[in-house]
Amino acid sequence: MDPITIAAGVAAFKAAQSSITAIREALDTADDISSISHHISDLFHHSREANKAYQAQKTHKEGVEKGEIKPDESLQEAIDLMIHRREMSEMIKDLEFELNKKFPTPEGEPPMWQQIKREQSRIQALKIKQRREREAQRKIDDEEKRERLKKLGQEFLKFGVLVIAVLGIGWMLMTAYDQGPIR
Repeated sequence: MDPITIAAGVAAFKAAQSSITAIREALDTADDISSISHHISDLFHHSREANKAYQAQKTHKEGVEKGEIKPDESLQEAIDLMIHRREMSEMIKDLEFELNKKFPTPEGEPPMWQQIKREQSRIQALKIKQRREREAQRKIDDEEKRERLKKLGQEFLKFGVLVIAVLGIGWMLMTAYDQGPIR
């Protein structure tokens, strides 16, 4: 795992922790959940980035077992990311408790944190679906463009053959005119 990815992972964990702190501070003065929604959005964003770094480190660690890299290169980063991940998990659990306590839901409905996570998952799934649709549309558009260019190339080739045939006939007529009638 390269140092840039490690630094990005540690920075993402720190940013997620600061987002949790900001949410806790905003909870004291928040009247409703929408007043802290931007902090929650930041938390989910930084949490995703931190998890990407953790997964990259985990994949990198599996490469260690196969003998692909030196073990001493990844021990410290593995420990750092593991500790940060554990700390963040505990902070999120505490935040979940505080948020559910501040914004109770009616009996029979899931707690506020569950609702937020479901909405976030729904939005993420929608983003993934839209990205896949854009990729599929881009592939279709690229294929159509290749077909158009292929047809355009064929038409230019036909036109080129026609021009060469006309020039050839013209050259033959000019040569025949210059030589005069056949005797």
